[in-house]
Amino acid sequence: VREFKISSKYASIPKSEKRLNYTQGGDVHFEEQVDGRWRSSQLLPDQELSISIEKQGYTTEPQTVKLKEGEIRDIEFVLKKAE
Repeated sequence: VREFKISSKYASIPKSEKRLNYTQGGDVHFEEQVDGRWRSSQLLPDQELSISIEKQGYTTEPQTVKLKEGEIRDIEFVLKKAE
């Protein structure tokens, strides 16, 4: 699916990290890969992050992740046509 918006928000950001400011995607920046997936390597370890995507005419549920230092995880969003 093309032309959607990714947004992300930490439940809380440690004071030492509050200076971070990303212009795309909320608290975390995501980059599209050549295979169509999106990736971020800038997640703070052990911090709860809510990720959602939006596309006009579709609905989906946000997902929450909390990763340890160096942990890698793929998450998949299923878009359903809005009724």
